[in-house]
Amino acid sequence: MEKDRMEGTNTNSNMCKRRARAIISQPMRGKSEKQIRSERAEVVEMLQTRGYDVVDTIFPEFPQGCNVPLKFLAKSLEYIAGVELVVFMPGWNDARGCKIEHAACLAYGIRVEYALPNDDGFDFSDACVTRNDKLIELSDSLSEHKYTRVCWIDNPDKVPERFCIIAKNSPKIILEMKFQNGEIKEGINGIMDENLLAIVRERLLMFNSGKFVCRENSLAITCIEEALMWLKKRTADREKRGVEGMYEI
Repeated sequence: MEKDRMEGTNTNSNMCKRRARAIISQPMRGKSEKQIRSERAEVVEMLQTRGYDVVDTIFPEFPQGCNVPLKFLAKSLEYIAGVELVVFMPGWNDARGCKIEHAACLAYGIRVEYALPNDDGFDFSDACVTRNDKLIELSDSLSEHKYTRVCWIDNPDKVPERFCIIAKNSPKIILEMKFQNGEIKEGINGIMDENLLAIVRERLLMFNSGKFVCRENSLAITCIEEALMWLKKRTADREKRGVEGMYEI
């Protein structure tokens, strides 16, 4: 990797210890260099504040006699191989090069984050929620919470399988949860309803074993255990009918 190819002024080639490096992946097709740099300027600054050197992947040279987008993509992948983090800008999921970079990061264990725009600039999240995802907030009285919002990601053709937890009065995504999608025989690719109930039950049991013990915890534990019992019965009934883990009634 070209050691001086960094954005901003934070790079010191004489440093004894190399700083962590990051790359920004963003749609570039049809944009001028000035526009690209303007779009990423705040993200570059935020990454540098976090202690990253940002590798500059805006290549000024224009190769001849080849597939130019593919040539640039190959060069970007070469740089990605030498960084600790790749941040994906809004619209990445509509750009073929960004999607290939994203797939490469996931396949080879490069950490990814997503720059999510807000009123003051950007938030960084490691939850893969894109601008094309339609978030539908759970707004009934039982789902409302003082500090967080629960949203499900719209999928008109199926029971919701992706949910995210968002901080109240903020676009910051704290956590994305993905439930099992598809028949079990095709592989386990998400969590089960019972998993979440078991987690909450364990937390409440721990609270009740210490100074936070209370009647409300105990009642909630009882209700969760009843829910787990009925879900276990449902599984047993489906096993008897030979349809467990399948998209059949």
